[in-house]
Amino acid sequence: MKKALLLITILLCGNLFASNNNINDKSILIQELNLAKVTQDVDAKAKSLRRLINKKVQRTLFSFTEDLIVELVHTSSGVYYENMGKEVVTKNFEKLTPEQIDVLNFFLLAEAASELDRKNSLAEEDSLRLELYRDRRDKLYSTLANLMDKISGISDSVIENIK
Repeated sequence: MKKALLLITILLCGNLFASNNNINDKSILIQELNLAKVTQDVDAKAKSLRRLINKKVQRTLFSFTEDLIVELVHTSSGVYYENMGKEVVTKNFEKLTPEQIDVLNFFLLAEAASELDRKNSLAEEDSLRLELYRDRRDKLYSTLANLMDKISGISDSVIENIK
């Protein structure tokens, strides 16, 4: 999950890093990024854009977030993430300048990253809950094994007399 967010962020900020560094190896850029800082910056920028972008446009973008997440998850390479978002934006909004397309693309991908974070948090909670259930189940079976040993010596007639 964090890798997906990191790759989305790298692609969104790619031009900034490319202009500051003439490095062709994106793996070096990935290592240089502080994920927590980038996540915080992306969230802040998305929040400021949320105030500026028309609510109807936001709703339209939100309606495509889940489909985009499915595509992002099925695409192993982050190289295509920017194009995937841009395709959604250009398909649904006509007559936009390249700058407007980039802004909406950033907003859409930031919302997708935020949703992936939420899903990741839920998955972590589910994992902890599942671990708790397994622990309780193991203890229950241990108790049942002890009870089974305890009742193994009880004759059938004693059981039949239970009324």
